[in-house]
Amino acid sequence: MMAVWSRVKFMDIFDGLDFAAEHYHPAKLVNLSRLINQGGLYVNDLVKPVRDTCAPSHEVPVFDLSAAHKHVLQVEDAYPDERVSIKKVALGGDVIVSRLRSYLKQVAYIPETIQVANLSTEFIVLRSRNRSSIAFLVPFILSEPIQTILAWSQDGNEHPRFNEKVLLHITIPPQVQSISKKLNACVLKATTSLDKALQAYSEAGQLLFRELGFVELDLSPTLFYRRSYSETCATARLDAEFYLPKYQRVLKALKRTRPEHIAPLGEYISFLTNGHTPLHHDLVEGAVPFLTAENVFDFRIEYDTEKRILTKHHKGELKRTQLRQGDCLITIKGRIGNAAIAEDIPGQTNINQDVALFRLREGLPPYYLLAYLNSSVGKAFSNQYCTGQINPFLGLGNLRLLPIAIYSPKRMESIAAKTREVVMFARSAHDESRRLLEEAKQMVEEALLGNVK
Repeated sequence: MMAVWSRVKFMDIFDGLDFAAEHYHPAKLVNLSRLINQGGLYVNDLVKPVRDTCAPSHEVPVFDLSAAHKHVLQVEDAYPDERVSIKKVALGGDVIVSRLRSYLKQVAYIPETIQVANLSTEFIVLRSRNRSSIAFLVPFILSEPIQTILAWSQDGNEHPRFNEKVLLHITIPPQVQSISKKLNACVLKATTSLDKALQAYSEAGQLLFRELGFVELDLSPTLFYRRSYSETCATARLDAEFYLPKYQRVLKALKRTRPEHIAPLGEYISFLTNGHTPLHHDLVEGAVPFLTAENVFDFRIEYDTEKRILTKHHKGELKRTQLRQGDCLITIKGRIGNAAIAEDIPGQTNINQDVALFRLREGLPPYYLLAYLNSSVGKAFSNQYCTGQINPFLGLGNLRLLPIAIYSPKRMESIAAKTREVVMFARSAHDESRRLLEEAKQMVEEALLGNVK
């Protein structure tokens, strides 16, 4: 193997970078210095990094790194666990950037509709110095040349991060500044399209509730309650949470809709499993996307993930969880009960242990089941049958026991068709949001790369 070396003047080493040799590989040095030092404003001239922290509040949504996957922060992506004592605070109009190597593409704009947000400390929060919109920084930072610079400036071994000074000292050339308003408009249009998509997904979640004529569910808490010993023996559950009266009220409300019968989900499943994470594998390496609970939402799957496994894992130890068209996924750890159908799979894809994969027998329309599981009724039962209050877990055995209301085939097919129609509209709006952001990123790349040729 031929040796590779490069010679770098001490004075030319960019402020903030360390002396690791891999940072100065000749292939990485091509155009990087010109991209860093070309004329224009520094990022630091337009924004200021936010150092504020705040105590968590039940009124303020909390977001971890996974929340930035759509590049527009949304309340629905708020992290359910508020036990972390100190977090960064961000405001509507800010741009947030992950500093971790494995999450470099976790960059997002915070829309004005989110007035205040608590964030993971692994985010860098950028705020406009003069209150002008800085939404264009999202496609700018996501562009390939800037991503290369950030990856190039990593420091740390166990959890590599890029140096914040590098981001602040990158220059925004005149070519990008001249289209910043157009880029801002793209990001804001993408935000609007995403809002439409999420509203439609929410409507799909309420559709079954409407179609079955439910009155509003009573999920209010009860201070104390009694259950018979014979009932605990029949269910083989001794945890008090399982017998909360609100779940009994949900079951009674479900029976008032006059289903033909209520059966455990296991009766309609032909195949059920979940994955695992390959031992001693760095999830930034590999060719096969590796989905976790962070990628599965009500009615949709986000296939764009930074986590990867090797092809030998996909075809070997994780062969059972190779994703196929039409597979049903449901989250069983962390965010419990988010269900979606695998459609338009972009290629080889697999799942980890926080997601269950199942395939249905004939007779139960998949989109009916999806509407049921993602409804307030389905969510209530998912919460009832999971175990562990600190780290909720819906084991495969308990997943099989979820009560499913069965109606006439005609009624279930009607609900399935209406649900699918709403979900398809939501996906179309979601795709439009992604298209606009990708278009903005391409405009930035054309401006940047055209400037260094």
